[in-house]
Amino acid sequence: MLKSGDFAKKFDVSVDTVRFYADQGLLVPVIKNKRFYYDSDSEKDMKLILKMKDMHFSLNEINIILKFKRFHFAENKETKDFYIEFFEKKEKELLEILEKAKKSYDMILDFKKELLEKYEKKDDFVQLSEFSFKKGIPIEFLNKLCCEKCQSNLLLNNVKISNNEILEGDLCCEHCDNILKIKDGIIFLDSKVDNFEGEERKNNLDSFYVNYRKNISGEFISPIFRCARTLSEELNSNLKNEDVILEMGSGLGSFMLGFLSSTSKKNFYYIANDNEIALAKYSKKLYEENNINVKTIFICGDCKKLPLKKESVNFVIDFVSLYSYFLNDINSDIYYKYLAKYLKLDGKFLSANLAFNKGDIKFEKQYKKIENFMIIEKLKEELIFLKEISIKHEGGSKDKGDFFGFTNFKEVNYYSIIGKK
Repeated sequence: MLKSGDFAKKFDVSVDTVRFYADQGLLVPVIKNKRFYYDSDSEKDMKLILKMKDMHFSLNEINIILKFKRFHFAENKETKDFYIEFFEKKEKELLEILEKAKKSYDMILDFKKELLEKYEKKDDFVQLSEFSFKKGIPIEFLNKLCCEKCQSNLLLNNVKISNNEILEGDLCCEHCDNILKIKDGIIFLDSKVDNFEGEERKNNLDSFYVNYRKNISGEFISPIFRCARTLSEELNSNLKNEDVILEMGSGLGSFMLGFLSSTSKKNFYYIANDNEIALAKYSKKLYEENNINVKTIFICGDCKKLPLKKESVNFVIDFVSLYSYFLNDINSDIYYKYLAKYLKLDGKFLSANLAFNKGDIKFEKQYKKIENFMIIEKLKEELIFLKEISIKHEGGSKDKGDFFGFTNFKEVNYYSIIGKK
């Protein structure tokens, strides 16, 4: 006879499982000195239990069979009829399951085919390091640019143009020594672009993007999707021909790609700005792969130093980008006041924000400076350049996952903000 642990090990189950089966009457151990031991009958019962589980019988059903088995001396025609009815019932259940599974299987094949056909219509997807950029800065957009240092005009040198779009070149200030590089159709605000080719992250962004979407909490994505819907509706209702949209911290391009691929309006300019080279190039890759036919300008660099003329933008968008900006530069000023100079009078500021209610979070010392934009009451004070403002609560979450390093909070809330300068 075997002790519980040895018996469990023999059948590759846990001791708790063995004890549970004994409690339920599935196993009938021998009791000696208040200890359970399992004999050859228990081994036969355990083999039957595991076999019937593989046949999708429930523990209650298995228990019924074991009861009949233990009273084998009472077998008669009625017992035989019971067995026939019992197993035929299970056969019928399993056939129904098979039919449903076959139907689901066929639906999966059709859905998979539909998805693959969608992607087969596009060019082969390649990694960022191997991607050949084909779209650039529309030439006519140059009249909206100026030197960030002295506000003078920018002249174009060493240029490579295709289809009236600038793919490579230098933007040189006509009065000072400021020079901006255009490479792969992206305006770079500093020289980091020359060192980018050795960065490892560029090859991992495709898998990062997939894993990010796959693993992100539903409690986060649902209210953020509602924010995106609110901002997109506002844009579609007010966007006019030749308008200019500026998105700060466009990141992986979540809002940009969603809006540009869904809007019916095409005759406007969309400026996607991000401070990280890998993200700027990757979002542009996605933009080109999806064949979006909207004039889009990619600018990589600090949003406080954009080469845009004052009051040249109709809409400024901040789609949950403020947090990443600050956590990369914890000592920086809040950039809202810098955005105001780009926005036209009566231009609109559209923002999706994650913020806390006052008293719902305690900031560590190193994060004290960013409290002004993470407490909704204080965030309103940073929007003083707006004469009209509406704030819509889009939902809340108590999911305390990795929220930009913050864990000491009760609840995070999600807001869409729309204001007019």
